[in-house]
Amino acid sequence: MKLKHKGLTIGLILILIVSVLSGCTSKTKVEVQQQEEVPSTEKVVYNTALHANGENGAVSSGRVEATEVGLEVLKAGGNAIDAAVATSFAIQFFEIESTGIAGGGFMLIHDAKSGEDVVIDMRETAPAATTPDMFLNTDVLDTNGDGEVDYYEANYHPLAIGVPGNVAGLELALNTYGTMSMQEIMDIVCAKAEQGIYVTNKVESAIAECYGYIQNYEASKELLLNDLGLPYVEGDIIYNPDLIETYQKIAKHGSEIFYKGELAQKMVDEIQKQGGILTMEDLVNYEATIIEPSTGTYRGYKIVSSPPPSSGGTHIIQGLNILENFDLKAMGHRSVDEFFLLQEIGKYLYTDRAKYMADTLFVDVPLKGLTSKAYAKSIADKIDLNKADNEVTAGMPADYEAVDTTHLSVIDKDGNMVSYTNTVNNYLGNAMVIPGTGIIMNNELTDFDFSNLDSINAPKPGMRPLSSMSPTFVFTPEGEPLMSLGTPGGYTIFFTVLQNIINVIDHGMDVNTAINIERCSYHPAGAYYGEEFYLYIEPKDDETSIDEKILEELRARGQIVASKHDYYGSTNAVYRDTKGFHAVADRRRDSHAGAY
Repeated sequence: MKLKHKGLTIGLILILIVSVLSGCTSKTKVEVQQQEEVPSTEKVVYNTALHANGENGAVSSGRVEATEVGLEVLKAGGNAIDAAVATSFAIQFFEIESTGIAGGGFMLIHDAKSGEDVVIDMRETAPAATTPDMFLNTDVLDTNGDGEVDYYEANYHPLAIGVPGNVAGLELALNTYGTMSMQEIMDIVCAKAEQGIYVTNKVESAIAECYGYIQNYEASKELLLNDLGLPYVEGDIIYNPDLIETYQKIAKHGSEIFYKGELAQKMVDEIQKQGGILTMEDLVNYEATIIEPSTGTYRGYKIVSSPPPSSGGTHIIQGLNILENFDLKAMGHRSVDEFFLLQEIGKYLYTDRAKYMADTLFVDVPLKGLTSKAYAKSIADKIDLNKADNEVTAGMPADYEAVDTTHLSVIDKDGNMVSYTNTVNNYLGNAMVIPGTGIIMNNELTDFDFSNLDSINAPKPGMRPLSSMSPTFVFTPEGEPLMSLGTPGGYTIFFTVLQNIINVIDHGMDVNTAINIERCSYHPAGAYYGEEFYLYIEPKDDETSIDEKILEELRARGQIVASKHDYYGSTNAVYRDTKGFHAVADRRRDSHAGAY
């Protein structure tokens, strides 16, 4: 069954037009009047900072409010894990379009005292009733009657809802590595949440894009649409008192209420009512786990990142291993040779990802081979900088076995670090709000290769879908923390993190420049991506395209390229140097850097 990736429908385009006519403008600093229950003298100011310095710690996240919550926890004596958990619950409240407690993710933790690095795996799992072919069922999913299942029909059906992992994972992180209680954390988060969610341009766009799916659920309409039944516009405030109450219940009763109690029952009742397959047994059986990260080196620097069921860390290390065979500094940043090399490497990374990567509890993944220096050298030897190879096939890593997501980063005064990427998958996840809870459900099961029954990443009961989330640490050759970083961006995530790293190590950029300078985005072939490998090259903000001579030279060497403003991730990073603690936020979204 062929899947089609369709753009916005005419109806959604009309909603976007209405939103614009209602007053959508781009602002860097906005003051808006609160709703009536807040005294008229109070204002909400949404003003982001891309770089912050301090003497005690730093936080960078996708929203101002979440970063402020993390800093408040650090100031109250909490460590980086306490601050990260608080920032996580805050981001899952305020960045309503990209994440939520009914999603999942990966949290990378560095314990400064022991030197230990661990990953909290809180990725969603497939319900027990999952079948490999359930997304090919046109009788259930073909809502437009064309005899096929398209991308949106699969994503925004309740069948796409996986068992949420964030609540269990954050509780595990706090209980194992934190110093504060969940109640102390939630008191700070809920106090901030009372001010409501300031609607940025990004939030407005997400709600407008999902308007048709929001219409399917009464609780979704109540939360996400205004009194006229239209999407909120930039400058509005969205209040979610039900989610605040949910947070307070989690603070009092722990994750048990989410997986076995009242909240679990409400999720199951609504999801099954709407045609989903999630059960109480699925929730009861969910478990977040502590696992070992993927590790490697690049020019003497130690790289620590996420392991499967995320493909991100493995392929960052694989890509860096290949790059180690080339002199990037001599090539120059954004040179034709560097663009060409990145595109060639992308072909190998994404081809290997499609063939080998999946949940290691279900599939034997050749991780040692994929991260082997020797395997990387065998790939580097095939790359001809003068001629593109557009027929790349997966290698044999087993031969070397012998030897719209969000991100936040935190560092504390003792050098503990956290890098946490989490998501509900698409904008507004499944667009389903659970009545009386304020919880928005994920649609993570479409991260399986749901159109290919022969794929190793085809849906299976209890399996975690493959991810590209790449929370990452970089350490100096002397073993000192260099930076904690990560980004949203779907399948482009690890390609963005890889560029951030080489910008610092090879091109000598400071972290702020490395993150905010223009970059490229690799688009693989297959599925709904198209039939060809593709490289989008980001032009400067004040230009519509990069130098046409660069595009012409790449095409002359056989590459398929384009230059346009597109989605290139949004990195959040923190680091420490001799001048103190630093946070860096990406200019591409609503991110905010804070330090004290």
